Amino acid sequence: MKAITSEKVSRPERIVSLVILLLLAGAAFALRPHRPFTKARNDIARGAHSHEPHAAALATLELPGFEPAGPPEFFRIDTVYEKIDGKIEFYEPLGFLSLAARRWVAVRGGRDSLEIYIFDLGSIEGAFAALTLQRRTGARQLPFSELADLSENSAFFAHDRFYVEVVGASDSPALVATVTEAAARLADLLPGEPRWPAETAWFPRDGLLPESLSLSLANGFGFEKFHRLFLARYQWDGSSTQVFIHPADSPEAARALLDAWCDFLKENGARPLKTPDPLDDIRVFDLFGSHEIVFVEGRTVAGAHQAGNPAAAMRAVHALREALREIGKP
Repeated sequence: MKAITSEKVSRPERIVSLVILLLLAGAAFALRPHRPFTKARNDIARGAHSHEPHAAALATLELPGFEPAGPPEFFRIDTVYEKIDGKIEFYEPLGFLSLAARRWVAVRGGRDSLEIYIFDLGSIEGAFAALTLQRRTGARQLPFSELADLSENSAFFAHDRFYVEVVGASDSPALVATVTEAAARLADLLPGEPRWPAETAWFPRDGLLPESLSLSLANGFGFEKFHRLFLARYQWDGSSTQVFIHPADSPEAARALLDAWCDFLKENGARPLKTPDPLDDIRVFDLFGSHEIVFVEGRTVAGAHQAGNPAAAMRAVHALREALREIGKP
């Protein structure tokens, strides 16, 4: 056998070798599996995400008088900016997993159209938080769900782990009727059912404004340790008071959270006030003219925020504490 040497290769031999390599590369390219150059958001049109329940709901939804303007679109965290650039910062802290979207247009021409966005937020808390934090002033409850609102030309609802927006292009009565029908049909197509977070039942019902129930899953009141803050408003004698509940893992964790919240208030200019009963273990602060009230019951931190009427706020706080004691679970 001839040993490998460092002998020079002639120019003709080098040219022949290069041609052979080019021919082999061309053959490999021609035999490769064909993959069309499409964006990740068009995968749903090829069926790649048809197993996703919210994408399947959009694929099967039918609206009389309207037809899809294209196939459903599907986005995950790395591509969702293509659809809602600048808004993912709102949805990501709520547990964003994916978004399915589709647009419909009127069959007989005209400018009527609507677009549907279905966010999979991974939990009923995430969906509830999205609905309540996005709720418009003056929104009306839709008949098919307690967690569904109609505001001008758009419908919004929470359904299990999904948050849905059906947005009409105009506020014409006919289109608003279609928007409402589309929302009701989607609620039937999506798995699960409308579900309230369990903690919303901890608020006493007397004086409660039900539409005020909401949930913040990040930086509640601007405080980074409030990451599961349930909120509600009470109305008594013409005075409105916002109260809150924040569950903790244990009574010890709740006490530590209360101390941290009180320190945060003082760092931001709050002044501690004496309470009528020092043994009541309710802490009260004056924060530039409004009142902050906080206490611990079991493994729950609760209180009132930015109260303008101290008497009404204290009434709400006592009612809330009694309700938490009766539940016995916090």
